[in-house]
Amino acid sequence: MKTRLLVVTALCLSLTACGMDSSSTPAQQPTDQVTEQTVPTERICRATITEINGNTITVTPVDGSWELSSANKFTLSAEQIDDGAQPQIGMTLEITYDGSILEIYPALFSGIQKVTVVSEPATATLSNMGTLMNDLEYEIAKGDSYNSKYKQRGYSIDFIDNKYRYIICSGERSTGGYGIKVTGLDCLDCGTVIVTVEETAPAQDETVTEAFTYPNCTITFSHEPPDGIIIKNSSGTEFEYLGILTSTALDKSPRYSLPRRAIMVNGTRYVDTGYVSSLMRCGMLDGTIEKVIDSSEIPDEDGEANFNAEGWQYGFEKDTLDVQIGNEFCIFAAEGSYTAEDDYLPEGVMQFMATVDEVTDDGYVIVKTDTQSERFPQIKKDVRYRLSMDAYDPGIYNGELVPGNVLTVACKGNFEGEDPVTITDVYFFSPVGSSPCQPYSGSVTQ
Repeated sequence: MKTRLLVVTALCLSLTACGMDSSSTPAQQPTDQVTEQTVPTERICRATITEINGNTITVTPVDGSWELSSANKFTLSAEQIDDGAQPQIGMTLEITYDGSILEIYPALFSGIQKVTVVSEPATATLSNMGTLMNDLEYEIAKGDSYNSKYKQRGYSIDFIDNKYRYIICSGERSTGGYGIKVTGLDCLDCGTVIVTVEETAPAQDETVTEAFTYPNCTITFSHEPPDGIIIKNSSGTEFEYLGILTSTALDKSPRYSLPRRAIMVNGTRYVDTGYVSSLMRCGMLDGTIEKVIDSSEIPDEDGEANFNAEGWQYGFEKDTLDVQIGNEFCIFAAEGSYTAEDDYLPEGVMQFMATVDEVTDDGYVIVKTDTQSERFPQIKKDVRYRLSMDAYDPGIYNGELVPGNVLTVACKGNFEGEDPVTITDVYFFSPVGSSPCQPYSGSVTQ
């Protein structure tokens, strides 16, 4: 990291003190020596905004700048930008100052006279795959915004095949229409990776899904960034580190190392499975939450929960509760029971069998149901449904999906459009059995 600062010293020569008369000609200074003539009383530096922390912005002089030989980081106040322009990461500024630099790090421009915006941040779309410094490869992907396991704002780390995956979450939202995506990547000289994300909200007149959503996205690195990572949104607000994720052997449904949503009822602690019941519920609630504790704590008294909810009903399965959160019934399972295991799919989750009809070039698979679903009449026979490949779990199947493959689909049950009907919130879909073309029979032929 560069911390060297150029100290400009005025060289005062007195001909009389040196014993020279007024007719003498002083020796010519070498042209490459830095003297007071090389630094004017007013200088203009072009620099790019790299960080924003509240009212303080950090800039890096552009390549070829005289100031870059002094320091690679300077700070100034956002209030110094002319016309009250809002600073943005990637914006280029012209900073007029008196030519001196203060000896601290990050450095300071002395006697700033004005700061003007000369170019806005580049709008080029960041590639979803690429390589940063030191052969640090990255891959960006969007997440499942309907998975309640991602309800906490911040970022966590998961380790997948010796790679580092960062899950960045906006937090719980009361409706659909919200989003988050990686829009910028930068590396500091010391090896720190700066990840910038953009968070979006629905327009005032936009029609949105009336359900809780949990916007998230991921960025995976081939190895750990040399000097850590900083994740910020476009306003410069940093995301809090939540901890390490734990994953199943099949890399399904990771959960935070922090406690899951939990509630204590009749001496039993129930934990959130991450699924929503698609079965019709009616009648009065069987119980309510009497005390809400912090989300980082675990309830240990009847009536306690580490989240807010309207109340709960006993579930359709043994050892389960359906907890009403907003307008949804989220499935909770007794801690330590088989229904609480990560690879268990509760009966209340909408699930059906389907056959692949088409695999599109834009990341979707079109499927058609084979039989009318009795448990979930919302799923219609011979209707074509579109599923995003982001939810695909190949399991033990190593081939590519092709028309005729038989799949099992698990979803929340929200649909959009016609022919094909888009299922907007798919938990996962997977090939059935050891051969994706035929359902697994449950027996093995010797």
